[in-house]
Amino acid sequence: MRLKVVAFDLDGTLADNMAHATDAYRVAFGHVTGRPWRDEEVYRLYGPNCEGMCMAAAGDRWPEALERFYAEFRRAYEARSAVVPGVREMLEALGAAGVKLALISGGSRGAIDITLEHVGLTGFFGQVRSGSVHGVDKAACIGEILSHYGEAAADAAYVGDAPYDVKAAAEAGVLPIRCAWTASASGFHPRAHDPPPAAVFERVGDFLAWMKDG
Repeated sequence: MRLKVVAFDLDGTLADNMAHATDAYRVAFGHVTGRPWRDEEVYRLYGPNCEGMCMAAAGDRWPEALERFYAEFRRAYEARSAVVPGVREMLEALGAAGVKLALISGGSRGAIDITLEHVGLTGFFGQVRSGSVHGVDKAACIGEILSHYGEAAADAAYVGDAPYDVKAAAEAGVLPIRCAWTASASGFHPRAHDPPPAAVFERVGDFLAWMKDG
């Protein structure tokens, strides 16, 4: 394999679930605040983890908003799939080849666990880093994972859908790989990535083939 360590973003990368999360937040925030919420209002709050977003939207009633969010998030997964075809098979192939796998997400650990369960990816990752109420420093998380595994940045990559994923990978000195195989990933204009990714893959299988060609 081309690399020894591959860390992945979760939402919009391994799961096509951004609409699931946004819908759940919109319902939860509306329930607590007593007014309708638009998608655009939810988008503006993304950055902190689930607890942080609920604090920003619901103030002192954030625990109630968080409980409702988790309920709606599970319901959204039951209503429609967020599985990205080929992702499980890719992770199986990488793991079988000895590639060390990690997950770095800005979401809370609770939301991560719900998503992994519903897309069938629980247990694939030796290291998992979640966000906080203040956001997530993905570059620092990448550094922690490399230190844990005892591997060099030159032998690692971070795969994500968003410009900040690419930026975090570049800051950490690992290969910045952009996935473009989910609905949310297709919404980012190529010029939004500064610095640009080292490679862009529109199909999961193409990324796996690229890894094998190393």
